[in-house]
Amino acid sequence: MNIRQFSRSTSAAALVEFAIVLPILLLLVFGVVDFGRALYTANNLTSAVREGARLASAQISPDPTVAASKAAVQTAVTNYVVAFGGNPGNPTVTESFSGAPPALQTITVTIVNYPFTPITPLASLAGLGTIQMSPSATFRWEGAP
Repeated sequence: MNIRQFSRSTSAAALVEFAIVLPILLLLVFGVVDFGRALYTANNLTSAVREGARLASAQISPDPTVAASKAAVQTAVTNYVVAFGGNPGNPTVTESFSGAPPALQTITVTIVNYPFTPITPLASLAGLGTIQMSPSATFRWEGAP
């Protein structure tokens, strides 16, 4: 066996090894990218509902259950989501209260079924199309007795 044949066989082996390893490497890279984006989105949505619940709990208004207070919370949450690159369109924000004024105790703000769509083909191959995220935050109402 001469040197020319030896170098040709090693480059062919390297090409075969690369063809075997490349799909596994791409799976790992795509998984990391989509997992990172999902974690980023979940963190931003959690921060948005926390800001909305904080606003609702500390409002000057004597009754946070009125439409104007709810609209202010909706706007605050939507602005927070959009500021960090959320999906176009308003998220569905709900508020729930434990007790009724003046005995209101806690306020819970929730984003209902926010759609997260992966950008890499890995999720669709695994059967995951759109993932629904529903974070919530509960704060004590500052006007509670």
